[in-house]
Amino acid sequence: MNASEGKRFKALKMMHKESLAKKDYIDYIKGEKQIMLDVKHPFLLKLHATFQCSDYLYLLMDYCCGGTLFFHLQKK
Repeated sequence: MNASEGKRFKALKMMHKESLAKKDYIDYIKGEKQIMLDVKHPFLLKLHATFQCSDYLYLLMDYCCGGTLFFHLQKK
């Protein structure tokens, strides 16, 4: 981590495991994680870490204000 990276905000995406399983989103989340780990591009958020507890999955990534791309696509 460089000096400027440590001063940036991070976002913690918290997902309830039971809800993901009920909606059959497990493969989707695994794919999201793998894409974020594999693809390095200035227009995509950087995934810094992933972890889990008994009830939740967590993705620690760069913070980007303004909502998700999906949210903005729905508005248009």
